[in-house]
Amino acid sequence: MLVGAGAVSVEPDLLGLTRWYLCLWGPWFIAGGLAFAAATAQYVRRHDAMREMRLYGAVGALGALLLSLASTATGIG
Repeated sequence: MLVGAGAVSVEPDLLGLTRWYLCLWGPWFIAGGLAFAAATAQYVRRHDAMREMRLYGAVGALGALLLSLASTATGIG
């Protein structure tokens, strides 16, 4: 996003790669993280797991989401 907005510059050879990542790969990676979080939440609810398992699932899902957002925002990945 930073490269697309012009806040960060990259070599001209990499410009096409950053556009590909921003428009195609990044959104699907974030969608996958959200789907994983939803699947984890549904599993925990159906199996009536302990509170500790819910906490671990939430922390893992949020961590994955934050990493996905950070990699999309910075253009790393």
